[in-house]
Amino acid sequence: MLRLARSIVAGDQDLAEEIVQESLIKIWRGLHTYRGEAPIEHWIMRVTHNTAVSTLRARREDPWDPTELPEREVVSAERSALAREDLRALTVAVRELDELSRAILALREMEGMSYEEIAETLEVSVGVVKIRLFRARARLREELDLEQ
Repeated sequence: MLRLARSIVAGDQDLAEEIVQESLIKIWRGLHTYRGEAPIEHWIMRVTHNTAVSTLRARREDPWDPTELPEREVVSAERSALAREDLRALTVAVRELDELSRAILALREMEGMSYEEIAETLEVSVGVVKIRLFRARARLREELDLEQ
């Protein structure tokens, strides 16, 4: 849940943790609505996805106080300059993806879900999952200047 929330909110750890907490409350309160048509993990991820997207939409409508912006992540001295640059470039490239594409990418690459599981979790077609994942990967390759 945390990895999915973090991917949707573009790495904001504090916001992702808040989303997970809110999602857990929603899951607890709405457990009686779970119909058992799919694995409960899919339902849990769907609740988390919806909560994250709703939170982002609400935040976009609120004016930002510059003091509330997340601080830049401090990278340890042991990492090489090249690794830091690669990580930064990947983070920027992923943040530029739309919310649905980030969610699909996270569920596939980090959670190891199948196309069908992702489609069911996010309530989209398998075709949407495949094309969004293809386009997200292509965009990341392009942004990071990776060979195919």
